[in-house]
Amino acid sequence: MYDDYYDVAVTTTAPASLPEQKLMLQKLLEERFGLVVHRNTYPSPVYFLVRGHEVKLTPVQEAPAPADFKLLSRSSGRLDAVISMGELADWLYPLLQLPVVDKTGLTGLFDIQIAPNLLGGAEQTILSIQNSLGLNLERHQGTAESLVIEQSTRPQAN
Repeated sequence: MYDDYYDVAVTTTAPASLPEQKLMLQKLLEERFGLVVHRNTYPSPVYFLVRGHEVKLTPVQEAPAPADFKLLSRSSGRLDAVISMGELADWLYPLLQLPVVDKTGLTGLFDIQIAPNLLGGAEQTILSIQNSLGLNLERHQGTAESLVIEQSTRPQAN
C-alpha cells in the first residue's frame, strides 16, 4: 500500500467549487481504484473554534480565482489564504491532532494570514490563532470521525 504512487490529473469543462471537486475526486477514486469506504464516529476530545474578544478578520466579497488562491504548506507553518471558517477548522485538524469544529457563527470568506510559528505544537498553534485572528480554540468532549478503507484495487493502465 505504501509502495505505489499515482499521478491523478483532472480537467473539467467549467470551474468547480471545492465541494464539487471533492465529489468528483471521490467518484474518480471509486471508478478507477475500486475504492470502497465507510465512516466511523466515536466520542473524542475536540476543539471548538470560537470568537475571541477582538476578532481580527477581513471579509472578502468574492472568492479569488484558483490561481490567486495561496495556501502555503503546513511544513512552512504559514497560512495565507482566502478561506471560510469551516476550511480553517479543517486546516487546523492535523496541526492540533484533534478534530476542530467551527463554532464562530461567521459565514463567508476571509483573507487570513497566520504567523509562521505554528510548528511549535498545539499550544503555539492556539496562540497563533488567538494573536493573528482573534479567535479561540476551546477543548471540549465531542465526536470524531474516521474514514475506513474497506477495499481498493490497482487501476488499469491508461
